[in-house]
Amino acid sequence: MEKYNKDEINFHTFLRSVREYRNVSLEDVCKGLCSESMMHYIENGERLPDYLVRNRIMGRLGVSSSGYKDYVHYDEYKRWVKCQELIETVEYKNLNRAEALLMELKPTSDKAEKIEWQLLLDMEGRVKELRGESWADIRETYEKAVDVTIPDLDFTAMDSLMLSYEEIYLILRLLRAETKEKRGENLLRMGGYYETIVNKRS
Repeated sequence: MEKYNKDEINFHTFLRSVREYRNVSLEDVCKGLCSESMMHYIENGERLPDYLVRNRIMGRLGVSSSGYKDYVHYDEYKRWVKCQELIETVEYKNLNRAEALLMELKPTSDKAEKIEWQLLLDMEGRVKELRGESWADIRETYEKAVDVTIPDLDFTAMDSLMLSYEEIYLILRLLRAETKEKRGENLLRMGGYYETIVNKRS
């Protein structure tokens, strides 16, 4: 059986090898998530971001979390479980429980923990849609969600962005809400945005 040095299978070593293999700069990977200097610390093994951030970084590099072993740290576990429950309640349209979880999680969420905050905004947007709230309000919620990790989104510069599937999903939800709100106005422009996203992931 081949022996592995513990350091060789640590997150930072795996991250560096994937990033270098894909020939992606640190700046491109971390844009909107953290500073480039923090990314240096992460890649050198001097900082370990939380589970959600680790998954987002790897997602931007095109690696699914199922493709490598990673674990939720014990001090993150309770909130992670609550977030998973929130996702499940929204999926099953248990809106009363979902709203109760949002009321519990949002006031205690540190907005600096960007991925969790973005997740909560996404779930809030989905609850608003299931409740039949205005598309303008839903669009505003998704604008906030997208802006967490993709500030000042510019569709004409999409090719220069490293985005995870989660971030692309949020952009699509935003476009959908805007299309519904405008009731068919500017369909050509919106169609161009959809085409840009599809081409980016093909």
